[in-house]
Amino acid sequence: MGQCCAKSPSTEDEHHNSSDELPKEIQEFNKGGKNKLKILLLGAGESGKTTIMKQMKILHIQGFSKKERMEYVPVIRSNIFQAMSSIVKNMGSLDPPVELENSENREAFNTFLSLEDPSTGSELNEEIFDDIKLLWQDPGIQKAYARSNEYYLIDSAEFFLNRIDEIREENFVPDDQFILRSRRQTTGLQKIDFSLAVPKSSGGGHLNFSMCDVGGQRQERMKWIYGMEDIQIVLFLVSCAGFNMMLQEDSSTNRLEEALDLFRDMFENEFLMNAGFILFLNKQDLLKEKLENGAKMEEYFPEFVTYELAPEDIDKNEENREYLRARAFIKDKFMALTQPEMPVNETKPSTAVATKQRKFGMQESRNRENRQMSLFTVNYKRKKPDVYTHYTVATDTENINKVFLDVQSMIIKWNLEKMGMTV
Repeated sequence: MGQCCAKSPSTEDEHHNSSDELPKEIQEFNKGGKNKLKILLLGAGESGKTTIMKQMKILHIQGFSKKERMEYVPVIRSNIFQAMSSIVKNMGSLDPPVELENSENREAFNTFLSLEDPSTGSELNEEIFDDIKLLWQDPGIQKAYARSNEYYLIDSAEFFLNRIDEIREENFVPDDQFILRSRRQTTGLQKIDFSLAVPKSSGGGHLNFSMCDVGGQRQERMKWIYGMEDIQIVLFLVSCAGFNMMLQEDSSTNRLEEALDLFRDMFENEFLMNAGFILFLNKQDLLKEKLENGAKMEEYFPEFVTYELAPEDIDKNEENREYLRARAFIKDKFMALTQPEMPVNETKPSTAVATKQRKFGMQESRNRENRQMSLFTVNYKRKKPDVYTHYTVATDTENINKVFLDVQSMIIKWNLEKMGMTV
């Protein structure tokens, strides 16, 4: 059993309640996490963190009620509008550009060029749904969709557009797949509490979790980390399908490169130095699909040309060797970042402290500042790269259930080792 809640700051005052206070959301997370194992979800935007939160609710908190499902209807309808709008508005800017192939669809096309994104999906009428369905059948739109790595498009675009007749129905009630694939930007801190049974072989009882997700876009991700107490596990998600895509907020930065930079920063972050790291190499289904459709890893990461698949990375159940190479290549790039030792006994002030002070408006006295420098100076070193990797598909409930059982076993193992018990 557990509970799920989501809170986000509503006013600037909540970010800076006083010189010594952290945001309310962090205070509540710190207070509410007593006797719970705290898991922090990290990753760049659209890596699948919110989807993992939804999966925990499905697997461990009795799923979504009818009322909660209905709340996703406008979100899904807005997603389907955003998907078609993004395709239409980017066709002409592709190099070379793509044109409509059916001239009878020109009126619907021009309508989408002029329409603003509705604030909620409930504003969509039957005429707009008709236009979406008509355009999705146009070969030119399909060609532009096939090049969606060249512009921003939500991952679930094809899934929703292929199901427009179901989505537009007045009595549409989203099932778990619709909810898992729906997309809205995470802001603030989202938290979910749940418990899992511990096998008798490991002592029995229950293990209580408090899992939180922070926004993945650049402007969100750093707001919450400094100040969170007692984070035992960092669950870092990577969109492996982002190897040939650019960030939504920065069209010059490759998504996988951004994920690598963020992972390195978090792995070396002194506030997380005592946490175990679990790496979810996510969106394996989309990675495989892209490679099968002709996308080339080496066009974005030239070193892939000479990359050789290690024997331990061979999966006898997977025939696509290029996909095996690609997923192992991505894994190795992340694991390589865990190998160098962290800096030891640096004497300069920690940048994390400066960031924390800047974010939360701390104006410390000189004595207090000196005390914090001694607390947060970079003087830690990991004894070993405590990173475990999993290949995941966050929208696949069976896959996530299996993976999280493995994660639970790792956590129990870590806790037993901390108590000095042989595992």
